[in-house]
Amino acid sequence: MDVFARPKTTAPLAVALGVCTMVLGACSRPAETTDMSIKQSGLSVTRQEWDRAASRTVFFGHQSVGENILDGLTKIGASQGWPVPTTIDAHGSSVPNGPALLHAKVGQNGDPFSKLEGFRAALDSGVGAQADIALVKFCFWDIQKETDIDAVFNAYQETMADIGRRFPHITLVHTTVPLVVEDNDWRARVRRLFGMSVSRDLENGAREELNKKMRTAYRGQLLFDIAALEQPDRVAGSEGVPHLASNLSSDGAHLNDAGRRHVAAGLVRVLSTAASRTIEVSAQ
Repeated sequence: MDVFARPKTTAPLAVALGVCTMVLGACSRPAETTDMSIKQSGLSVTRQEWDRAASRTVFFGHQSVGENILDGLTKIGASQGWPVPTTIDAHGSSVPNGPALLHAKVGQNGDPFSKLEGFRAALDSGVGAQADIALVKFCFWDIQKETDIDAVFNAYQETMADIGRRFPHITLVHTTVPLVVEDNDWRARVRRLFGMSVSRDLENGAREELNKKMRTAYRGQLLFDIAALEQPDRVAGSEGVPHLASNLSSDGAHLNDAGRRHVAAGLVRVLSTAASRTIEVSAQ
């Protein structure tokens, strides 16, 4: 039963709860939308890494956080005066020969299995014949506290194994699930104080459970660890659960300008180390 709905709370507990509410409310954190400067954690991108990444033909299946990352790539290129990779929506567009960043929104948010099917279908549509590298990311919406993590992970592994057999020339990049900002309003803090669960803690915990499986299964392979990039100082939340750093977020779940550049820089790093069928471009 929720502590805020108890009609027969004893007087001492009611007083204690009232004091806790006032204290926690008084020291609430600032709004999650603050756009502060971030510690880059050594993720500055060199021109050589940028040009290597741009020399690949990449297919990226995603949804809204993926759009944030693509925007971050554009912002990095514009700020440095570097050529931005040719970015093409693979849905309904002709697939070019030569280096390009092909992308498409795949599946429906809240249904991780549809993301895998959408990724496979996009590769089968012709993208797979052109791509050197392919990756698909789940959304934070796809993994909730009630999600069957083992079922999702098994489906992911089976899908990647099938794609690897049918498209042996493609280098697969694996990804972790994005997180959301820790819930630190006074209600959540009171619930933790009384040993009660907080929904967002449980949801980020489920995402981290899947992320740990990804890191273990694909250790030594190419991994775009979005969740780790979203917490550059590696500070766990109140319950020891990783969360998206509030200074990287625009709304508690998506990335702000600083977050977009930061996570996009991580993608450049990964793509720059991947194999390619194209001739690498030298930095100018």
